[in-house]
Amino acid sequence: MPNSNKRKLALCGWLQEHQREVYESSLKLQKFLFFYEVFSKTEGENADFRNLQGYERGPVFSAVYGDYKHEKPELDQVSLSIHQDGLVKINQDRAQKTSFMVKSLTENELTDLTHMFHIWRAKEDRIMSGERNVPLSEKDFNENDEELISQINAIYTKELVQNSIIVSVGEKNFVFSSDDYNKLTEKHHEALLGLSTNPEINNPVFVEIDKRGRLIVD
Repeated sequence: MPNSNKRKLALCGWLQEHQREVYESSLKLQKFLFFYEVFSKTEGENADFRNLQGYERGPVFSAVYGDYKHEKPELDQVSLSIHQDGLVKINQDRAQKTSFMVKSLTENELTDLTHMFHIWRAKEDRIMSGERNVPLSEKDFNENDEELISQINAIYTKELVQNSIIVSVGEKNFVFSSDDYNKLTEKHHEALLGLSTNPEINNPVFVEIDKRGRLIVD
């Protein structure tokens, strides 16, 4: 039986069902769990930071990490079952926003982003010195962290999440409206391949198709 609590298992199950690609990355799964809890906290709901530890690549829920690393087939099965039972309630809008955000960034970008949070930086010296199992405290979540979440919310609006599709090409994640996504042609995909190597373009990359069929990068 996995060691993760039911809330985290339900979230793992939700991610399996809705964003399997994100779930199959251990790092992105951890970022999904972290940001879901952070969004919960900043939106005035109960958040669960139990077993949160500081790793070099950011905050990690250690029980989930252990289950994922050592018992993944069982974690897959049990978490999906708990999610589908519906006994643990998940905020659908929050989960969709979080998974969309995590999918729109690379693992390195997500790592850099979580390194900006004081809840991790408060223990940075210990973490980066090689100390293991460094506990992170919800008490270290401060106004700086709230401001970061406010900035993220300004980008990943409900309207954007519900009406957009991400196209990943190499290390770039291009965000299209659902309507524009349906207009993509082979030539568009060739253009995206060229844009994907441009170091001056940062994720997420917002793209529109104009009336002449040209890609317009925001």
